[in-house]
Amino acid sequence: MRDLAKHRFIRLLFISVLLSMLIACSDDTISVNIPQKELQEALPERLQQAGIWHRVEEGNKLSFKQQDSEAVIAIARKIQAEIIPEGRSSNFGPEMKEIMLRMFRENDVPYELRQFGEEEWVVWPEEQHAKVVQLHDEAEKEFIVNLNKIADEHNIKMFQKLESGQKSGAE
Repeated sequence: MRDLAKHRFIRLLFISVLLSMLIACSDDTISVNIPQKELQEALPERLQQAGIWHRVEEGNKLSFKQQDSEAVIAIARKIQAEIIPEGRSSNFGPEMKEIMLRMFRENDVPYELRQFGEEEWVVWPEEQHAKVVQLHDEAEKEFIVNLNKIADEHNIKMFQKLESGQKSGAE
């Protein structure tokens, strides 16, 4: 499923962006920008529970000791996985999302819509994964058929415009 692969890529991108955004504040303290509201809310509490020194700063920044970088990233990844679990969540484009949610309802597949950052994710129970893969394959076919219909309609309109332009030019 391309959307699941996209999801894994986004996770890797998130971690690489987090690492690349590290800015040295001093010799042993670093600061990162945390753009996702969900991480802004949960990460400081989890760091506190883990006994990791940190400081919340203006502009969605979080400072912590450089030696704790790996632990901070691991905690951030765990929070993200709780919100959008790998292998049972996906972020669909609007048209595909509409098709998938309809198919979930028609096939009694329970799901939740969850927000992470600017994206809305569809999350389903682990035991429904095989069914979701099957539905996704069917949804992709329907999506392609819909795209072909739109392309056909567009081509017909263009042909009609071209044809009417030739008629008016011939007169």
